[in-house]
Amino acid sequence: MRKWTKRMIGAAVAVSLVSAARAYGVSCAERVSLTVTNSYEETVSGWTTNCWPFAPTVCYGGNRFRVVPQKYPPYLLESSPDMPVTISDVYRLSADGAPASIEWLAGDASAPLLGWFDPRAGRGVVILAEPFTAAGETGFAIEENPGKGTCTFRVSAPGVRSRMYRMCRFVPSDDPPSDSSRHVPMKVVRFECCVSNVNEYLDFVFTRRKDIAGRYEPPRIEPFGWLCESVLRHCDAEKWYSSDGVEYIADMAGSDSIFRHLQVGWCGAPHHSLPYVLAPNQERLRRVGRTFDALATMQGASGLFYAIRKGKELFGDAHPAPDRYRTHTMVRRQSVTVCAVLQQLAAMEHSGFAVKPEWKEMCRRTADALVRIWRENGQFGHFLDAETGRIVTWNSTNGALAPAALLAAADAFGNPSYASVAMESAEFFRREHLARGYSGGGPSEALQCPDSESVAELAVSFERLWERTGDAKWLKAARDAVALYATWVNAWDYPLPRDSCEGRLGTHTTGAVWANLQNRHGAPGPFFWGHDVFLRIWRATDDERVFELMRDTVRGCGQYVHTPLHPLIPDGREGAVSERVNTGDWEGRSGIGCRIPKGDSNLNWCSTVVMEMMENPGVYVLLDGDRTEVRAIDRIEARWLGSSLELVNATAWDTTVSVLAETREARKRPLSGETPSLGWLKVPVASGCRAEICIGDITTQKGRTK
Repeated sequence: MRKWTKRMIGAAVAVSLVSAARAYGVSCAERVSLTVTNSYEETVSGWTTNCWPFAPTVCYGGNRFRVVPQKYPPYLLESSPDMPVTISDVYRLSADGAPASIEWLAGDASAPLLGWFDPRAGRGVVILAEPFTAAGETGFAIEENPGKGTCTFRVSAPGVRSRMYRMCRFVPSDDPPSDSSRHVPMKVVRFECCVSNVNEYLDFVFTRRKDIAGRYEPPRIEPFGWLCESVLRHCDAEKWYSSDGVEYIADMAGSDSIFRHLQVGWCGAPHHSLPYVLAPNQERLRRVGRTFDALATMQGASGLFYAIRKGKELFGDAHPAPDRYRTHTMVRRQSVTVCAVLQQLAAMEHSGFAVKPEWKEMCRRTADALVRIWRENGQFGHFLDAETGRIVTWNSTNGALAPAALLAAADAFGNPSYASVAMESAEFFRREHLARGYSGGGPSEALQCPDSESVAELAVSFERLWERTGDAKWLKAARDAVALYATWVNAWDYPLPRDSCEGRLGTHTTGAVWANLQNRHGAPGPFFWGHDVFLRIWRATDDERVFELMRDTVRGCGQYVHTPLHPLIPDGREGAVSERVNTGDWEGRSGIGCRIPKGDSNLNWCSTVVMEMMENPGVYVLLDGDRTEVRAIDRIEARWLGSSLELVNATAWDTTVSVLAETREARKRPLSGETPSLGWLKVPVASGCRAEICIGDITTQKGRTK
């Protein structure tokens, strides 16, 4: 019999039983609200390493993985099929049962909470605490001693760590000591729930992750249409390489760094050429076509793409020596390329642009390679050899998008074997990764650490399988993946230092998306292919948590565009976007809200902002007679007038608003195609003006606002 004991300082101010998350599969939940003095602590006895300790962005089952300490950027040159998940020197408990602990401050996590799931008892606990008190930033800790059968979960005001995380290493803490004579009240909320597996536990966390945060306030940004055009004008002017007959979309064409040129799929085109197709003109489409020409010459004999191109030279993903290991390439680069190229070819044809057969053919060759790798190995691996197709580094969830890529290829080429392997591999990822609360290895430079990118692409693959088969299993898997992904999304507004780049502008950190367990920062938005996946899953499930997750990020990402309203980047150019949303001190205390290089501009995040705002509607309308529902995500006022939609632009900027209007019957069906936003209403609304749209005949009438 497992016994749970609690030690607290303070008094309970409220105890209540609630039926929480009933719609999402949790049968019972108990909520206790407390006000404690200085600290709150629970020690669980009967603890084993089969229990699953958790803290969002910090601890996933204790992170009990094989560790290979390396300087940044870490990379494994070789591995074997039986290699376990391998991570760098990051937060973790011990894999061998030795006593160990994890300590962090509130800002070093996406939500101020910690907890655990006990599979034998079928119970889970979530403890939320005020992230800041009169004493300063709250601290959290998990201290495990499997030999004694105990694990202690602690919250303290203020937080005082014994050591601090820095990139791929730890250093002694410089936290000032706490004043033991001071009595600091702190609010704590504790939930205990009945759950049978890790995914149910994470689903419960998804429901409760904001329970102690302050009231959500939308950030003050310009309208989406204006922001997107600002970013695209910047990209038109600066994100293009043309030399010696070679042309492609590049992050920084004049850079000596190969990583600022053409990275295939991940961190580059064709993923980041999508905005050019969503807002096309002849020159943008020409540039996409020339980039596809460059891609077509980057395939190895196996059909896999090399990782990187700088001018006429090709390089590999092997960070120690990309010029020596030129053929090393992530599997994710292949799946993103297939999805993105096939998506954009259809959109380019929709715009009347002539596409070349060889652009489509290169996707078939890559799909054939993925099928061959799966059938020979029973997995896609992590890094591959572009010439031979052999797996260089095994395991990880780096191939999360491969099922979606193969489904797209099955539709494009009429090959049923693609769909068959898509289902087999998706089931493998669902059973062996998601069901264990793990998804990792998405980036190229964080080994196989848990991350936000791979689990988001799992959600895409599962959702596309549901669209294709109608099997509810895949829709549930997609929603389970979203619950895990949500642990990487900021659930609260961290009070950034007022003298920091972001703090002085009043930046709201809600909706920022953390990268991974190793690279401990938020970013303006999600970094994956398929930015409308949360819209698709919300429509299919009516899960309001999914809508809120989408809304928080779509709205929030506009704050990171350098504009006159948000002069964020030192010596920045209008439309540029930077990467960092630091709320933790992993780059030093001075890096909180600040780590933005002078004149910074990053194609990855320029594209992310545009895709978030253009692949999701600015206004959503569910047509249902007197019960018609209107939701404005864009910075626009929207209301239903009985038979028409009124849009009011009270901002100082002219804009164009995208409107998705549908009936309840239409909502039951999946969105059409991979780029449904091309078919949505686009309504221009000048500053200080209103537009009235009769949905039935799609007429638009404009006038001045009153």
